[in-house]
Amino acid sequence: MRQLLLLIAVPAALTLLSFSAAAAAPVGNAAPAAPHAPRIKIKDSTSTNWSGYALESSLSSPQAGAVTDVKGQWTVPTVTGSGNDYSALWVGIDGYSDGTVEQIGTEQDLSSGSPVYYAWFEMYPKFAYEILSVPISAGDHISAEVNYIGSNNFVLSITDLTTNQSFSITEKSATAQRSSAEWVMEAPSSSGGLLTLADYGAATFTGASETLNGHTGGINDPSWQFDPMTMVSQGQIVESTPSATSTDGSSFEVSWEDSACARPQLDLQLQQVYWASLPDYNAGRLSAAYAVANASSQPAVNVQLTGDTNTNGVTLLTALPVAYGQIAASPLYGDAVDQTLIYHIPAGVTGWRTSFSASAKDACGASYTYP
Repeated sequence: MRQLLLLIAVPAALTLLSFSAAAAAPVGNAAPAAPHAPRIKIKDSTSTNWSGYALESSLSSPQAGAVTDVKGQWTVPTVTGSGNDYSALWVGIDGYSDGTVEQIGTEQDLSSGSPVYYAWFEMYPKFAYEILSVPISAGDHISAEVNYIGSNNFVLSITDLTTNQSFSITEKSATAQRSSAEWVMEAPSSSGGLLTLADYGAATFTGASETLNGHTGGINDPSWQFDPMTMVSQGQIVESTPSATSTDGSSFEVSWEDSACARPQLDLQLQQVYWASLPDYNAGRLSAAYAVANASSQPAVNVQLTGDTNTNGVTLLTALPVAYGQIAASPLYGDAVDQTLIYHIPAGVTGWRTSFSASAKDACGASYTYP
């Protein structure tokens, strides 16, 4: 589930409601590589080339000059297939809502079905460069960072923690806005447009942190706003999706979705809270209407809401688990199963936090638990 923790306000009075459902200068340890462009937006939280997380001071009105550092780690995934397919994992600054990207990461490609792995950096719109001094293999654990050091200079660093080989370079950009930070799985580009995303299975970002206006925190830090981005093809097929972040915002998983065995992406959305009747109001029995959606490209099977914890003495009166069976795939528009839960609200309580756990299977029978 993407929203496991919800803050609920108690209605102050009885209200009966109804609910319906880059050309960089060549350097001795680099060679030209495929370009990695800014986000190509479809709408909020969707893109044709990015999947992962981006954050800004405000998604609607981002502050320029705010971001000074972004870090992250990942394990290089194994790519499979028979054609010519491409994927790039990276951390960077900019590109979410402007035209430059300062980024460094790894490439996981297929050339006629043969895997190709390498590290690269790019100061888009300048050319990308392969980092020849740090060979990359599937399964290697990678640490990367982009750090702004002032006077339009950025230090881009990457370390293969498995082989203990590192690379760092200082690059200049006079046009960088420094308005966003990103952790991204990307479908790279060519002169002919977007390339086909390789089947990378799944990859997990860990150690994610960002510094904005001098404050350092995880992706979900309340000091800024973040956007979980799903990659969707021009034909409206979901290609790659991010999971919810960990509690501290330091990690999340991206999953290749163009598969019959795509992992369910459950999303619990609070719709309304209301007192269903005067007797319920007098007894402190509050109704909360939710929508349980599946944002994957494939059905979620045997979906169950399995647990619930609450603050401020609030208790759930509805018995758990609640089983929903199968929830159809609805990656863009969120078709959902409606669910109303009944809570007991102690006298004087005006709001509380509730968190949920759930379980589901994919279409191939693999089981998942949330969170």
